[in-house]
Amino acid sequence: MRVQFASLLLVVCSIISIDCFAGVVLSPPRYALYADFNNKTTGDPIGSRGATFGEPISLGNLNASIMESTPGQSRLQVSNDLSSTSARRLRWAPMGNAEITEGEVRISFDLTASAPDKFSFLVRESVSSSKSFLSAVFSNTGSITTSDANGP
Repeated sequence: MRVQFASLLLVVCSIISIDCFAGVVLSPPRYALYADFNNKTTGDPIGSRGATFGEPISLGNLNASIMESTPGQSRLQVSNDLSSTSARRLRWAPMGNAEITEGEVRISFDLTASAPDKFSFLVRESVSSSKSFLSAVFSNTGSITTSDANGP
């Protein structure tokens, strides 16, 4: 049995609402999802309580625990049992499972794989898994393919 490790350092999905007064005044960002693992205990498994707690809503056949990368900096280490062929997904959702219909969405994350393999990062609408908003697929050769609702 080979165990694959991937480190997810930070997942940020922010909604920037721009309230303009003569094009000058900007409101501060509001976060629909912000996951910072520095406030979690090293070695503990991550929960699946959702965005309010900076956690995923599902671990989808994966094991995930908090690991310290440097003093004061933690990351989420995800291990994948490759002896299984079932789908494995770490699923996140915005607070209150909100449907974002306006504004600007910024998504940022760091993914460090222990070995070349196929990984994907998907952003889908909450109404259906078939409603793809963003897709990034990382291949085992190092290439990255991205697409959004309008195609590649």
